[in-house]
Amino acid sequence: MTAFVASHWWPGNPGHVLVIPNSHFENLYEFPPALGVDLVAVTQRVAIAMKATYACDGVSTRQHNEPGGGQDVWHFHQHVFPRWANDRLYERHQERAPATRNAIDRHAASLRKRVT
Repeated sequence: MTAFVASHWWPGNPGHVLVIPNSHFENLYEFPPALGVDLVAVTQRVAIAMKATYACDGVSTRQHNEPGGGQDVWHFHQHVFPRWANDRLYERHQERAPATRNAIDRHAASLRKRVT
């Protein structure tokens, strides 16, 4: 598994992370159940680091399959979002915007220090 700070963020939820398998699987239907333990372990490590780094109120995970399910990248991945009370993350999909390379690098360095 690989985890990295996403290239696009939603206002109020900067620095979300994608967790992806190193082998290609288009979606959940192809994702091998045996890799689920690794996926959850990496997601948990990212979530714990996110809480410590961002001091967020909580963390949400999200994964999409097929266009009808919101999938727009054809490689299985799981989102890990920092959350704050009343951030309206799920109501603001159209507000997603590219993050700067500098901001991505800063968030990644901060998270990397706390990933155990």
